[in-house]
Amino acid sequence: MRRFLLILIPAVMVTCTELRPTPLPQTSSPSSRAPCSRAGVSFAPFGEGAGGAAVVGLEVHHGGRPCHLQATVTLKVEGTMGTMLSIEGNPSTTAIERSLPQEPEGVMWQWRNSCGDDMAIRFVFTVLDERLSLDSRAGPRCDEPTAGSTLTAIDT
Repeated sequence: MRRFLLILIPAVMVTCTELRPTPLPQTSSPSSRAPCSRAGVSFAPFGEGAGGAAVVGLEVHHGGRPCHLQATVTLKVEGTMGTMLSIEGNPSTTAIERSLPQEPEGVMWQWRNSCGDDMAIRFVFTVLDERLSLDSRAGPRCDEPTAGSTLTAIDT
């Protein structure tokens, strides 16, 4: 009696389809967009506490056609009497360059380690010859009494 070894090899079926690249939508580069008109852009200051730091900034509001915004924003932290507070990095200036409305819209700063007297604070923003302010009852908490207070722009 003969014995046979039968080996079964599973069949693999491969279906090939033709791949065609999908064209990406055409977008304008920032430099090819028209500059934003001052009338089409507005700014709103905001602030919040975040784990021992104060985070403040300006939101950019834009309701018009896509455009390119290029501006310089300055933040100055003052006491309510208008005196600039002694904070490393105060005042702070940063550039804002955005293609609106597609890119994130705004600029932010982080203020840490305020170990002075508790006092009312005023954040003063200057952008495109407009002066905006945001009042706060106190600065960030004091984490290191021997270290200085710092104000730093946050990349968005």
